[in-house]
Amino acid sequence: MSASSSSGAFIDGGTENLISGDEADAVIHPLIPPTTRAAAQSSRTPAATCKTSAKKRAPSTVHSTSRKIRKLSSSAFATVKKGDGGPQMGQALDLVAYSLAGPKPNSKSKVWEDFSLVKRKSDNKIFDNIAACNHCLIVVSHIDANTSSMIRHECKHESSKPMKLTQFPGVLQPVSLPEEHRRTLVDGCVKLSAAIPGIGFATHRSEAMLEFIQMIIDVTTKVGRPWDAAKSIPSDTTISRKCKEVAA
Repeated sequence: MSASSSSGAFIDGGTENLISGDEADAVIHPLIPPTTRAAAQSSRTPAATCKTSAKKRAPSTVHSTSRKIRKLSSSAFATVKKGDGGPQMGQALDLVAYSLAGPKPNSKSKVWEDFSLVKRKSDNKIFDNIAACNHCLIVVSHIDANTSSMIRHECKHESSKPMKLTQFPGVLQPVSLPEEHRRTLVDGCVKLSAAIPGIGFATHRSEAMLEFIQMIIDVTTKVGRPWDAAKSIPSDTTISRKCKEVAA
């Protein structure tokens, strides 16, 4: 009986010790030698570490990619903003300093039917990171061959047809001026009417006047830079002599 009692006490004591542990490690410790126990703990640690590392790496990779994209976009826009970097983004192309260089070579995207690359006249440099609308001449981004800005562009020009050449080789079909420049023309017409006695208000839109003004615009575009009107417009003597030659 005493042996049985002591055996029962031993078993009860062992069972009590096994159950009393608060952690899983405390339950298995009495059954596992210390050396084996340390190896078991170390074998479980890398798995937890890997999971934690994976969770940390995922957002880090996303943030890193986002930073690279923002850096690329910022550098491209910064280049354009410099005085010698190219035309101003979102503004109408300055045809005095730049010209349309045609669609991107070897591109199969239909968006290039309405856009062209931009060429700087001073050194014939063609910018491959910007494009200009063929109709309203607004400059848009073309970073890394991305055409999303070109597709989103809403052309305010009344015609969506591609430009055609005028009677002057290299001069594109005229476009309508923005509202700001139209107001400037209105002010100019008022000054002209006030300065020349007897000129009618309808004279400015007469067929002969419109043809004359359009010719001046085409010549200016062909020259590619502003010209001095006082030194270029013929004198009254020259006009009189030419009229006599035509009449004869």
